Amino acid sequence: MGGLLLISVDDVKQRMAINPELKAVDSAIESAIYAAQLRMESEYGSSFQYKQNTDYFFLDSESFNGVSIGSVFRLMLRNAFISLTDPFEVKCGENWNSCTTPVPSSLYSLDTERGILRVDFDTYKDMYIRVDYYSGFQSQADVPDWLAEAILSYTPVVFNIGQTTNRNQEA
Repeated sequence: MGGLLLISVDDVKQRMAINPELKAVDSAIESAIYAAQLRMESEYGSSFQYKQNTDYFFLDSESFNGVSIGSVFRLMLRNAFISLTDPFEVKCGENWNSCTTPVPSSLYSLDTERGILRVDFDTYKDMYIRVDYYSGFQSQADVPDWLAEAILSYTPVVFNIGQTTNRNQEA
């Protein structure tokens, strides 16, 4: 195990009506929180751990001929929850290893929570795009309420799945 717990052990204890003074279960609760976080990462398709990323794209105009809604390419970054307090750079080039020309922020838009970058179609068709960014969470305070609630709601399910003594004999 390792990494940041996106919700606290105390929140889980309160939700499950476990005595807060009972410290012997803390490691089991932490394990369940990690499992719930992994499940949410899988469902969302993104890692929640804070990290630096570099993604490359080729904006092939032939493949998207006639499908460019709003005259933009929609690029799905490998990870969501983009940090804008850290450096975020979009660069273009004619080859994947020569993306050195900065893309002006007026020619792209970013959905930080979903990790979707929209780049102007006409300006960057048949070019390579390199995106350098940081994603994930550095503290529990950064986690959106809806995600914290999803993890908190799934943590008791993890306990139920792992519980071998509450199975019905007929099942």
